[in-house]
Amino acid sequence: PLGLRCWFCHLDHPLCSHLKLPACVPGKSIMQVTKARKGKNQRNRYKKLVEDISKQIMFDPYAFTMTSVKVPSFVESNPGLKTKFMVRIATIAENARCQAGGGDLWKN
Repeated sequence: PLGLRCWFCHLDHPLCSHLKLPACVPGKSIMQVTKARKGKNQRNRYKKLVEDISKQIMFDPYAFTMTSVKVPSFVESNPGLKTKFMVRIATIAENARCQAGGGDLWKN
């Protein structure tokens, strides 16, 4: 059968070609075809890094600067992860400053 039911099919044929979904790969399930997640230890290490820097920001949001962040090598070596990390930290710092100031950035 073709269409959305192919997601649950074990046969080797294209999936929903009109939707541009991936085709079945012989010998592999849909879960094996998708991009693999990082290991749990790697995800936890990144999460802990963000939590630690968030605590530093919350301690004194106005003294925090992006140049004071020591980016670990596992983040530095991955450009996509580094961009994600820096944007996330900048957002946390901006939100912390807004909360510390007791106001909304968009109020007049």
